[in-house]
Amino acid sequence: MLSYVAAALLLMGPLEVLGLALALALSQALNFFGLLWRLRAAIGPLPMSAIVISAGRALAAAVIMGVAAAEVFRRLSAALAGRLGQAAALGGAIAAGIVLYGLLAGFLNRGDLVRLKELLRSRRAE
Repeated sequence: MLSYVAAALLLMGPLEVLGLALALALSQALNFFGLLWRLRAAIGPLPMSAIVISAGRALAAAVIMGVAAAEVFRRLSAALAGRLGQAAALGGAIAAGIVLYGLLAGFLNRGDLVRLKELLRSRRAE
């Protein structure tokens, strides 16, 4: 929380609302690394190469999703007029992004999903 507030105060002046979004992203990245550090301290060494590869795949899916959602919004907002049209364009872009990310993440990280499914099954059996 403190990292978000500090980053937001630094970035919202020059970048306006984009600065707030960037501050949130930076704060969440810091949170991720802090939790990862605590997890390593609690359970020992982690398979970092597998984590980095999985994160890279998730990043690739997110980048493709972001580009596609922006294009959907651009096309829909050009076709739909008024505030209601802009709201519909935004909703359509968000929905398209969610569906596309889910498909891409499932395709790119199929092995991770299979391992997660096996892990959940083994825990239910215990």
